[in-house]
Amino acid sequence: MTRLSIIICLSLLATISSAQAVTIEQIKNVCACEKIECQKELFSYLSDSDEYNRSYAASCLENQKTVDSALLEDAVNSKDERVLAGALRIYAKHGRCADSLGSYLNSESAVLRAQAAYAIGGLKCEKFERPLIDLLWDRNISVRVRAIDALGEIAKPSSLSKIIGFLNSPHDQIAQATIKAVIKYQDQAVEPLKRTVLNGERPELRARAAIALAAITTKSSTKALSEILDSRDKDAVGAALFALRYRKDKSLVQKIQKYLQDGYEFGRYGKLSELAKEAIANQQ
Repeated sequence: MTRLSIIICLSLLATISSAQAVTIEQIKNVCACEKIECQKELFSYLSDSDEYNRSYAASCLENQKTVDSALLEDAVNSKDERVLAGALRIYAKHGRCADSLGSYLNSESAVLRAQAAYAIGGLKCEKFERPLIDLLWDRNISVRVRAIDALGEIAKPSSLSKIIGFLNSPHDQIAQATIKAVIKYQDQAVEPLKRTVLNGERPELRARAAIALAAITTKSSTKALSEILDSRDKDAVGAALFALRYRKDKSLVQKIQKYLQDGYEFGRYGKLSELAKEAIANQQ
């Protein structure tokens, strides 16, 4: 490559970078503006070729107090997948439980399936519970995570038994999403989580269930943790001690202290004595 060619290439790259920077700056300039002219401009960026620009514009509209309903409906009915994906994200806050949302759950595009689930969860649309449950076995992990998130937002008792099994997923992303979702069921989840801690087939499953149980800070959760600490199953006890490193509950201190000298190894999580010390330290 000649010196002249290199200079031309560098000049082109600088021009492209400059144009992109200007575009981002334009989005920033109208991000907080809620006038319809500003919102039109922000919606126009949903079709931008740069993914960062599209995401930034969508987040601006998502965070505004109100969004023009006509502009939002036009975007949700767009044939451009990029626009539609951004619009569904905005719809989670500013839309409504329209029947059309359900159709996107069956889209060939994993991005649209995921964003539709996100919108349904944000709006807490109970009528889409069954299609969301079907997405729990979607071939795309991101879609499955969004479906779990949405079912947690809706938190109907009928879906709890469908998602709690994913605490045992080999995919950490799915397991973590399940923990967060199950917590939102609050007292409905206490007994199923207690059973999983007591009967889980793997230490990881027991620990995940215990973390969710400990994050539900109600009287029934405290009672369940107390019963687990009284269990003869030391793996169950280990899971409870592990989770109590993250929950303060002084009513359980006396039961935790019983394990300060116990050398039983709870899988990769360590000895009960070590877990008990950490749990006690968290109660200070």
